[in-house]
Amino acid sequence: MKQIHWLFIMTLMSGSCGIWKSNLYKEGGHEQSIENAIYDFANTTMFFKKDSVFSISFNAAQDSILTVSILGATNKLYPTPNNNLGSSIPYFPTRYKEFENKLFVWYDSNYVVTKEIFQILDRYNHIDTVNLHGIVRIPDSTIEDSKQGVDYYFCKCDLSRYKKVKISIAVGYYEPPTLSCEKKCSD
Repeated sequence: MKQIHWLFIMTLMSGSCGIWKSNLYKEGGHEQSIENAIYDFANTTMFFKKDSVFSISFNAAQDSILTVSILGATNKLYPTPNNNLGSSIPYFPTRYKEFENKLFVWYDSNYVVTKEIFQILDRYNHIDTVNLHGIVRIPDSTIEDSKQGVDYYFCKCDLSRYKKVKISIAVGYYEPPTLSCEKKCSD
């Protein structure tokens, strides 16, 4: 009887894992790889429970691989007068996604700072707007060297094929995982 009960529980658990994986994009670019990383991060890592705001960065590691990094955001953002509406300054987020009452933010050079990004950062108490009003102050900030996150490596031509690495250092400062992306992209 115990074996049947255990088998039933394992079947339920494996079925629920498959549900979120069926939402992963197979094709696309950075936006879809970010979505896939958020889904995986929320469903498979303990880091998701530790913070309410997460910072995302992305790039093309190689011709056939896209990388997405997710790290819990420790410090509030302190925009300067340069980070006004319509600006696009690296290191200040221009995009966001809310997922399961958590906020994920990132800079995308194809987008500009909007009122909406300021509002969402304020709602999550992740922005200090004093610098926008002409008073420039040096913020108190914490550098948390032990802060851990996850780097994702996606096959550019099949985003459902990926590997992840739990990290406390940035992409490029460790040996990346081997990911065989046989299919060549047509672009």
